[in-house]
Amino acid sequence: MTNKKEANSIQAKNKACGTKQVSEVRSAVQLPSAFFRGEIGLAVENAKKPNESIDDAKGSFHEEGGMFGYGCKRE
Repeated sequence: MTNKKEANSIQAKNKACGTKQVSEVRSAVQLPSAFFRGEIGLAVENAKKPNESIDDAKGSFHEEGGMFGYGCKRE
């Protein structure tokens, strides 16, 4: 949700025990799956560990990364 007005509308609807269809929300954003979010967490943990192959003997001196997107093709 990127639109504060829509977010407030949904919050009010939730308090009244109602629901709003996704098709009614223009600023809805699809989030990564739970699996992908878990993989992001693993990347963060790996960045904290030593990695001699890139001269990080103690850890936390390098970054791990990844890519996320819907409708993208890797070639």
